[in-house]
Amino acid sequence: MAEECQPTRRMPRSPQPRLASPSTPAEKPRTQALPTTERPTTRVLQKAGIKTGRVERNLTSRSIPKQSRPPNPMFIVGGIVGTLFLMVLIIVAAASSGASGRRNPASNDKKKAEPVEPATLEREAMAKCEEGRTLIQKSYILGDRAGLQRGVNLIIEGNTALERVNQMTGKKFDTRPFNEALKMARVKLGELK
Repeated sequence: MAEECQPTRRMPRSPQPRLASPSTPAEKPRTQALPTTERPTTRVLQKAGIKTGRVERNLTSRSIPKQSRPPNPMFIVGGIVGTLFLMVLIIVAAASSGASGRRNPASNDKKKAEPVEPATLEREAMAKCEEGRTLIQKSYILGDRAGLQRGVNLIIEGNTALERVNQMTGKKFDTRPFNEALKMARVKLGELK
C-alpha cells in the first residue's frame, strides 16, 4: 500500500529586519498627487490600505429603514372597543347630570332653608328645654336611665336653639334651671352605670 501523503504545512517566516546602510537615506514611497477634483472615497482608500483621519459619508448609498411587523388586529379591535365604551360612559354621565337638574327643580328649594323667625325658634327651644327638665325630674325619682338620657338630649337641643336665637337677635335667655337639671341628670346617669 502506498503511504498517504500529508500536505506539509508551511511554517510562518519571522520578519527579517531590513538592513540599511547608514549612509543611504530611507526611501520614500512613490505616490502620485491626486487631482483636487476627484477624491477617492474612504472605502476605496481603506481597501488600498491607506488610513484616513476623517470618515467621509458615502452620499450615494441610501440607508433603508427596517420594516416593522404589521400591528396585531386584536390590539386594534381592543382599542376601538375601549374607546367606544369610554364614549358611552361619558354620554351616560353627561345625560344623568343634566336630566336630574330638569326633573327635580323642587330639590334645589329644599337645600335652601327658609329663614326661621327668631320668635318661632325661641318658642320651640324653650318648649324643648321645659320638656327635658320635667322628663329628667320624673326619671330621676324612678331611676329610669332611658328617660334621663332623653331629657338630657332635649335640653341640649333647646340650649343650642336658644344660642342661635341669641346670635340672631342679641337677646339673652336665663337657662340656669335647665342647666341645673342637666347636671343632676348626668350625675344620676353616672350612678346608674
